Amino acid sequence: MDHVLGQTDFPQYAVHPANLFPSCTECNGYKSDSFLRNGVRRFLNLYSDTLPITQYLFANIFLNDAGDLDYRFTVENRNGIGGPLFGLIENHFRELELIARMKNASIKPYGEFRSTIKARLKDLSWEKISEQVLAETEENMQNLGINHFQYVLQRAMIASPIFRNSIAPIVAPPVA
Repeated sequence: MDHVLGQTDFPQYAVHPANLFPSCTECNGYKSDSFLRNGVRRFLNLYSDTLPITQYLFANIFLNDAGDLDYRFTVENRNGIGGPLFGLIENHFRELELIARMKNASIKPYGEFRSTIKARLKDLSWEKISEQVLAETEENMQNLGINHFQYVLQRAMIASPIFRNSIAPIVAPPVA
């Protein structure tokens, strides 16, 4: 359990139920005892903050310097989230190093997804696979959140011409 208000500065709330919420060990460690920096909140409180029902986590697909397919997660305000709330979301991701941690956590699912798409191409068209993936990720995002990193990545991959070409190169018709 993590403390919203740190035990050091607020010992009177150390065991108060409203001051405790589930947290992984890594997040708890990054958070430490300080929920403010220069008078600004560093973290979201997933009990009291109402998160926007819009996407703010995105994945960008690109070829790295070695020419290999790669991706990067970003937190962006493409959908007009109010300034203070979006600033808090950015702080939360930065302070907990969530972008790097999501990248590390997505390596295995990324490889599995890539293999699944290759296998589906034996029986289905790219268009049909894209339709299926979008439907599957939509359902998963309804259950786990629109900003769940694994499904954000899958949607970005299936929409990326770079990813498509790495899986199923578009072959030009023979020249007559």
